[in-house]
Amino acid sequence: MASPWPYTRRKSPPPRSRSPSLPSWYHRILEYPDYTVSYEDFDEDMSELGESESEPVHSDTCECGCIPYESGSSCGESDLEGSELDDEDESDFDHESIGSRVGCSDWESSDDERDSRLDSTRSRSRSGREYDYYYELKKLREERRKQMKQEAKDGEPTMKEETRRTELRIQKQVNKAYYRVRHRRGRRENLVLRRKVFSLGSPDHCQYAYLGHTVQFMSKYVEFDDYPAEGSSSRPPPGQRPELRGHVFMHSTDACFFSGPAPPARPGLKEFVVRCHGGEHKLTFQFIDKHHLIMKVPREVVFGCHPRKMPPNTPKILTFYGVEEK
Repeated sequence: MASPWPYTRRKSPPPRSRSPSLPSWYHRILEYPDYTVSYEDFDEDMSELGESESEPVHSDTCECGCIPYESGSSCGESDLEGSELDDEDESDFDHESIGSRVGCSDWESSDDERDSRLDSTRSRSRSGREYDYYYELKKLREERRKQMKQEAKDGEPTMKEETRRTELRIQKQVNKAYYRVRHRRGRRENLVLRRKVFSLGSPDHCQYAYLGHTVQFMSKYVEFDDYPAEGSSSRPPPGQRPELRGHVFMHSTDACFFSGPAPPARPGLKEFVVRCHGGEHKLTFQFIDKHHLIMKVPREVVFGCHPRKMPPNTPKILTFYGVEEK
């Protein structure tokens, strides 16, 4: 699926004020770190694809009795009171707030209505740093809206939906192995983990920690360490206590290093716990067979290396499904 590159760079320094006249989607995007704004970040509060983007029609009077947009209207004159603007930045903004140009009903308007008013009431040339960044993001938002319309027209899945399907395919593959082992009788093969790498898929991660459809985002794996050179991949050197060590990789970095006792001799459904982050957190493994595993990770570990804030509704434990890399 052809789509524009999903990331953009912030072209100006982070704005210091947060005018209430700007739409809620803008304030939400401000929470994201530099260089991590994705097209799909606008989906959360994007209105219906067929919405009208023309300037909204207002009644002749507001509830307070003033006339919207009338030069003498006192509605919203104190919109920027309480703003955190430093003295050195005041020159970047017009002293007359956007709110003084609109009526009371502005505060009950939708984001797209506010976007329309900003375009019609403040010329681009009069913008300060905050409005420069607002218009930069607004352009991206409009590009994303057009992209969504085209995807809907072509019947193509969104990039996030493609990612979700990939994660679900890995989960389904591991679940098949799980039910096969659950109903199998007889002796099981030996479990060897040293030097093995398991690619990870997780619908939980896609739902709560999605960053964009990129190779960097999609690369998630757990790798188990080998013994030192004098030991074999299945037996520690003389005098060394058997143990399991490794690390989890996601978000283009190591999420954690873990260690624990020797794993079970044979695979199965029993849970196996190791410690990470100096013992502060624990990872729970189920080694289904030689080629599949399930790993449960605390949300603090997942978002400890994540560039975004953790959503408040994130579950305490996120489940990952691993398939051995060949």
